[in-house]
Amino acid sequence: MGKPNIFPAVIVAAVLLALGISYFGADSCSRCDDGNPCTADLCSIDTQYRCMHTALDGEYGGCSGETDECHAKTCSSGACVEEQVSACSYSLECNAPALLNPPYEHYKTALGEPTLQCTVSNLDGVAGKVELSAAVEGYSGVFEKTIELGPNETKEIGVALNFNEKFYSLEESTFSTLKTRLSRSNYTLQSNSETIQMEKATIYAPPRGEEELLAVWVTYNDPCIEEIISEAKKLTPDGEFRAYQREEDDRMEEMEAVFYALRYQNITYVSSSFSTTDIGTTFYNQNVRLPYQSLKYKQMNCVDGAVLYSAILEKLEYETAVAFSPGHAFVLVKSRDSGWGLGFFGSMFSGWDSEWIAIETTDTGDPEATFEDAVRAGQRNLDQATQIVDVHSAIEEGIVPLPVGGHQCGIADLSQKAEEHQALMGN
Repeated sequence: MGKPNIFPAVIVAAVLLALGISYFGADSCSRCDDGNPCTADLCSIDTQYRCMHTALDGEYGGCSGETDECHAKTCSSGACVEEQVSACSYSLECNAPALLNPPYEHYKTALGEPTLQCTVSNLDGVAGKVELSAAVEGYSGVFEKTIELGPNETKEIGVALNFNEKFYSLEESTFSTLKTRLSRSNYTLQSNSETIQMEKATIYAPPRGEEELLAVWVTYNDPCIEEIISEAKKLTPDGEFRAYQREEDDRMEEMEAVFYALRYQNITYVSSSFSTTDIGTTFYNQNVRLPYQSLKYKQMNCVDGAVLYSAILEKLEYETAVAFSPGHAFVLVKSRDSGWGLGFFGSMFSGWDSEWIAIETTDTGDPEATFEDAVRAGQRNLDQATQIVDVHSAIEEGIVPLPVGGHQCGIADLSQKAEEHQALMGN
């Protein structure tokens, strides 16, 4: 009996073995996913169909994105962990003024100074970015600023509020709420509300050393100033104003025309003196009418008259100042030559000031006083002056007038009065 032929069997067994390995290898790869988004699952002919899991770092699949305002999920050495990616803890402190004075806030804005200062601190050991907002309810727009802070960093932020016309038109002292807020991605981190008092819009109360604040009352751009100048032109010899282009005596005639134009508006002088409060920060505390208010209501006190004259003369391109003596104020007009006023008044009294001509504006309301009387009185007051606020220099430095909005001026037509005046003056 011959030996059995095993070769076909060997071939069949080899084929079956090969098929078995392929089948079982494919099956093991299908079960290779370990469910961990932070591993790379590898199974192929290159791994001899054995599962291999490689640790990953970074954001992958189900381990990515923020979990709250300052944390995010990320893979680290094959594990899904939560890491702090931005600062979580901040503090906000603001030194809100106890009292807001509209003219002073306007003055500070012109100088580029903020309304208040806020201190923002990052209390964490990682960097962060936040948004600061602030507003006075009903009286300002919303200040907004994005602030980037390094680990444990603190920054001082100047908050410059943009106040509206309602704020600059306050006729009485009132209260509002200052709201400040620190947020991140619209999520509030800290918010504060503080009651704040606001003065009426015509209170002159500058901090010591900042008396040039008075320049904001000199509203030379007010249409009412244009109107009174139009009437004053009727009282000049040639119907024009040319300020420093004229000889000095002619300039005096121009200022005389302004004096009588206001006289003929029947403006009454109301006695008033400055309240002085020497508490180390504020010296003056006085209600000052804006020029249009003096014209409209036909009343002015000494400082009202000084700013009214200053507004008119600045519009006419004269250089003006307001002088203060104890409890009193009056207007000054700058000279550009050493002989200023000598031809007109120099023979009337000695000691004539060659730098300024002073006008006692309260004489405007005295029907018995002439322009010459007003200048004599102004010169006597100038000898007693304790301070001069150079309005023209303040304007040149960027101090702009208060916004006055729309209003009536109440200015009378002086055509008939001008004929009588010109006849009286021999023109």
